[in-house]
Amino acid sequence: MINSVNFVNNVMKITSGSFFGQFIFALTTPIITRIYDPEIFGYFAIYSAIVRLISAISPLRYELALMITKNDHDANSLFIISVLSVFIISLVTYLALTVFNFFNFFDTVSDLAFLYKEIICLGIFFWGLIHVFNASETRSERFSNIGTLKFIRPLVTASVTIGYGFVFKVSYFGLFIGDLLGTLAGVIFIVLSSVHHYKEKFFKNSSISHIIYLLKRYKRFPLFGTWEVLINSLMIQFPIILISNFQPTVVVGSFALANRILLMPNTLFNTGVSQVFLKNASDNKSFFEVNRLIIKTLRRLLMLSIFPLIIITLVGEDLFSVVFGNNWTESGKYLQILSWLGFSAFLVHPLSQLIYVFEKQKEALIISLGRLFARLGTLSYCLISDMDIMLTLIYFSCAGFISNMLFLRWLLNITKCSLEFIFQDFIKYLLISVVFSLPLIASMFLLDISSVQRLIISFFLSLLYGTYTIYSDEGLKKLLLASIGQGKKFK
Repeated sequence: MINSVNFVNNVMKITSGSFFGQFIFALTTPIITRIYDPEIFGYFAIYSAIVRLISAISPLRYELALMITKNDHDANSLFIISVLSVFIISLVTYLALTVFNFFNFFDTVSDLAFLYKEIICLGIFFWGLIHVFNASETRSERFSNIGTLKFIRPLVTASVTIGYGFVFKVSYFGLFIGDLLGTLAGVIFIVLSSVHHYKEKFFKNSSISHIIYLLKRYKRFPLFGTWEVLINSLMIQFPIILISNFQPTVVVGSFALANRILLMPNTLFNTGVSQVFLKNASDNKSFFEVNRLIIKTLRRLLMLSIFPLIIITLVGEDLFSVVFGNNWTESGKYLQILSWLGFSAFLVHPLSQLIYVFEKQKEALIISLGRLFARLGTLSYCLISDMDIMLTLIYFSCAGFISNMLFLRWLLNITKCSLEFIFQDFIKYLLISVVFSLPLIASMFLLDISSVQRLIISFFLSLLYGTYTIYSDEGLKKLLLASIGQGKKFK
């Protein structure tokens, strides 16, 4: 159960590293956005979209089979299969970019992919390994290692990116190298922290015949799971590639930063919840236990997300202009528009692990194809019709929100989970969040105050709401205490 000590502690071991990693991101991004302008950031966004898109499918979802299997011998062989899959996909990508350019329909993307194919393919390889190591560490319940990884990678990335910008000529190459070296540092840390464990995986108890058996045994994972991940990755990454073909790189950069901030809650909290949710749901597959897990998970996700959603909607533009600089004001407007899409993704992400627990990959693939068509179809239509970018993002955000909510409803149907309690929790935390937001709303409409003053009010209201959530939920109190304990390890 999510309220159990083990669940809370394991989530916190992962989340604490994410917290310090995102803290570094929050501290360094205002510096980075003053070194690199939106146009340069746009080129990095295209590079990042290609790397994240392909690396997400590079283990062919055998890393999920590795995490779910109960047999240690199978886990060792599945680890080898996953690593080999990452290497093969990276190599095939390099050959494809060398022989012919499969981004040929997108001029900016095509030029970038061809010029920096070595860096792109190394990025795919390192990020693919990160996915595999995360799964392996989760299965072995070495959650503190995952937490430390989530701290080390952004620390190295930010340090290299800022250092390159100060020492050398400012260009998107500095952002490329920062991302690449940060990911490499994460891989090196995981290998060194568990060197004996991974040496055993590679050199003990594995045979070709057993590997072939497992390739057949878990064939549903690459056949259906890979497509599911590809579709989900396309929903996140492909809009950047698509927008780059119709809009200036400045718009791409502004959209990318808004999207990056939008994904912070998932990076900070939801990834850890998803990994532990999958582990707990796999261990307790009865509908009764899983439903309790679902309800408690959604209740806390609603409690943590509705108030920030209201704040971002009100002061997103002020936040970006003050924190990141005047060049990024448009990005703040994009964030306000996309906030409801981010909210729905925050709710759906952990529960999507039910697909793998109950082996619903085939059904999920069909549903996700519909979600992909709704999002990219809407975005493509708006871009081809030459609509204003603001109106385009409004339609895109609405399509994403509706498709996510329908997907959530399907996920709940898998275990026959009732919507009644979830709807009650939504109304409850919506009303509470509105009450906490009233001073900000009143000051914005009744008083003539500056952007900085609105942000100060938002900050103190967030502290008050955070205090309320912690003291009204025993589980979150445990999370906070665990956070303090885990935080000492990073000092």
